[in-house]
Amino acid sequence: MPLQYPLLFPYGERGFQLGIKYHGTNTNSNSDDQKRDTMTLHEFLKYHMHYRPDQPNPLLCYGRLSKQAIVDARAMEDEDRLNYIVRNQPKLRAEYIQGVFDAVEKGIYEASQIGKKVIRYMIQNYHNGIAICCVYGPPDLFITFTCNPKWSEITIALSQGQQPNDRSDIIVRVFHMKLQQLLDDLRSEKFFRPVLALLYSIEFKKRGLPHVHILVWIEKKEIEVTSDIVDSWISAEIPDPAIDPLGYVLVAEHMMHGPCGDKNWNCPCMKKSRYSKFYPKEFQENTIFTENGFTMYRRRDIG
Repeated sequence: MPLQYPLLFPYGERGFQLGIKYHGTNTNSNSDDQKRDTMTLHEFLKYHMHYRPDQPNPLLCYGRLSKQAIVDARAMEDEDRLNYIVRNQPKLRAEYIQGVFDAVEKGIYEASQIGKKVIRYMIQNYHNGIAICCVYGPPDLFITFTCNPKWSEITIALSQGQQPNDRSDIIVRVFHMKLQQLLDDLRSEKFFRPVLALLYSIEFKKRGLPHVHILVWIEKKEIEVTSDIVDSWISAEIPDPAIDPLGYVLVAEHMMHGPCGDKNWNCPCMKKSRYSKFYPKEFQENTIFTENGFTMYRRRDIG
């Protein structure tokens, strides 16, 4: 499948085709331990999308048109993977053991009548997550981590006149590094007790900025999670600028918006003349746990 925009290849580069060899591989060797010497579509696209110093890359210099090329490339890769599933159905047939037992009890003995023709990635991950909940119970922490386009690692990599959302390759790479560092911090026991399990899902917001939702299960042997422990982990209050000036600046810059309500009914948080996110929250003198397991965080009236 060719790209929709041939002008992205001004020097006449050919698109992907089967059998492209790696540079410098020995194609005459017939040894059994020889590794694969042909390039996959994924590897081909990564090579052409990658930035290299002092080498102009038209795929990364055309703003929104560059995004279209990346979207086209991703669509090509997804179609290639789906075609692989179609071509390899005999190897990929899957079924849960209980389903096989149920089928046999109903008198079905033909193997072709049992199982699924396509492995569903989302359902497989969902069942893996439920299995973790069965072992460790409900998660203890729900953490959201958002990409900041003002990170210095992103801004210094931009060319003159470029905006962060023009270079989705840089955004994704920097976000991945930051996320791995965050996960390492969570597992290091510097901030919490030992982590039993951890799940996360990455989503992309408008303007191409990713964010991740993380579920964390924490070791709770011989301790009971009380309001004091929750307050030591989570704060829903604006930091005092005299005590925590850095925290105050970060919260004011990244976690507050406005004006809204009577002062600005067109604010994004307003839906049908109401606050869509149920803000502002009522003041809460102490952290409490509701009957349905929801945590009401401490929000003291400190002016």
